[in-house]
Amino acid sequence: MKSFLKIFFPVVGAGLLAFILSVSIRANGGLAATFTASGFAFGFNLFKLAGLTAFTLVGFQVLTGPFMQFWTWLYGPAFYRIHGFMGVFALAFSILHPVILYWALIASGIGIIEFSKSYGAAYYLGPAALLLMIVTVSTAASAVFLHKPLFQKHWRWIHYANYIIFLLVFIHSLRIGSDVAPADSPLRPVWWLFFLGMIAGLVYRRVYLVFQARQVEALESVAGKHL
Repeated sequence: MKSFLKIFFPVVGAGLLAFILSVSIRANGGLAATFTASGFAFGFNLFKLAGLTAFTLVGFQVLTGPFMQFWTWLYGPAFYRIHGFMGVFALAFSILHPVILYWALIASGIGIIEFSKSYGAAYYLGPAALLLMIVTVSTAASAVFLHKPLFQKHWRWIHYANYIIFLLVFIHSLRIGSDVAPADSPLRPVWWLFFLGMIAGLVYRRVYLVFQARQVEALESVAGKHL
């Protein structure tokens, strides 16, 4: 069973990412239309794919983070590195997302400020999430890869910022995401499943585990009094 699960979860994750990207590619008219477009359209297609990949990886981090005990049982302590690499790739695609957009805008002679105004306040949730992600990913990477004691002590608390990042990007994409914002988008149910998973993980981490720890402390206290 354990061997099956080791293969099952990566396959499901890869399949989900492939489905998410395929929705955008189909909306563009297919693979050929996506990658052979010219001018601003080509950059915009890549911009969307980078954003969808970034959100999916952030979603995977939020879904796996609260259940580290299970993942380390399944994959061993190496899963901390897997989780760290996931964050690094999420940050990389999050940076590519605006970089590709700005490159496409500049190359097409479209003003960045003029473009951003057309999307309203939801546009700025993306840059806010990116800045926060730089802090959390650099902290987590320092804890996992560089073994810095100070970072190892505090990185879990800073890692809670992933929930804020997720919510910022969740709202950002639902409001103005070209492939997610339309009411009939097949990605909207997936996004809401990510959201429900985030809530479940937060409740598990901040309610169930805390309650369980207090019960253990109470039992140990009672047992200590009878010794």
